[in-house]
Amino acid sequence: TGTLTQHQHTPNTPQTTWPPTNAQPIPLDDTYQRLATTGLEYGPAFQGLHALWRRDSDNRLLADVRLPDIDNTGNTGNTDGYGIHPALLDAALHAATAAQHHTDTRLPFAWTGVTLHATGATRLRVELDIDDDGTLSLSATDTSGQPVVTVDSLTTRPLESAQLRARPRQTDDLYALDWLPWSGSVAPAPEFERYEVPTVGDDVLADTHRITAETLTRVQHHLAQDTTTPLVVEATHDDLAGAAVWGLLRTAQTEHPDRLVLVDTDNHPTSQKILPTLIASAEPQARIRDGAITLPRLTTTAVTDALTPPTDTDAWHLDTSEHRTLENLTLTGSDTATRSLQPGEVRVAVRAAGLNFRDVLIALGMYPGE
Repeated sequence: TGTLTQHQHTPNTPQTTWPPTNAQPIPLDDTYQRLATTGLEYGPAFQGLHALWRRDSDNRLLADVRLPDIDNTGNTGNTDGYGIHPALLDAALHAATAAQHHTDTRLPFAWTGVTLHATGATRLRVELDIDDDGTLSLSATDTSGQPVVTVDSLTTRPLESAQLRARPRQTDDLYALDWLPWSGSVAPAPEFERYEVPTVGDDVLADTHRITAETLTRVQHHLAQDTTTPLVVEATHDDLAGAAVWGLLRTAQTEHPDRLVLVDTDNHPTSQKILPTLIASAEPQARIRDGAITLPRLTTTAVTDALTPPTDTDAWHLDTSEHRTLENLTLTGSDTATRSLQPGEVRVAVRAAGLNFRDVLIALGMYPGE
């Protein structure tokens, strides 16, 4: 979420000499080829990083970026309709990625204080300041030194190169949520506050409503405070109230990055001891069991037990071998798609179909009157 406003913003004084005389150039000969090996494969229209320097006095990056001349005609991309061309803004961020010397990369996550000063730019002189946690600020001017765009803060998130590397496309991939072991390193833990969400009692529905409302009030109170200390909310994912809190706070995390941490813990002594390590990792969600941290990740599930169409007919449909369960799905021969139409009938070709909740209840024998 975000808010657009109109106001006067005075950017910092830009470099008057370009390229800067007090900065060391960073070679870019194989930058985009190197990034492609990590999974960040930029096409010709997005290869806009032209030159890069690092100023030793304050570790600031300075870059010359431009819209590429992809057809070798001397003309760059059309900026009509853009406040700033997306490929040009993206190229401004390539400087941070190109200057990294480790295998992991960081991707933009949350923008704060973005101000557009001018439109129509095709070249930018960019200044980037990067904090130790990967948060950066950006100031960009045109070739005459007039401001074009400034970003007060851009929060980034680390992404392992293995997650970006291309793999052969499969049309039968299914995705499932899996809890994978955390493999990070131990770091000093920051200060944090804790709030433990109770589980439901005998009145499940009323307790769920009450606990969720109480948690919302506690979270809103924390977010209203002038503090960067994260609030660690401990909620059991398998409990109905805990599940409601997880859904609620996942949304809140997108609006307030780094302010909330969701943890499902068994409260084992070793789990309590490892909690500060989890907070230091900056992971927004986790599960802890017997001191072992696991993180929610989407994983692919290959189809290994596909249904086989009948061999004695070309026409078939999906069915179950017996009612009141969906564990015995089968492909059964049917002439519905091939027989002659009766009076009053029409045949509709279906390319894709969904399954609604009523269909599920009918298949399970739980729908009234069916």
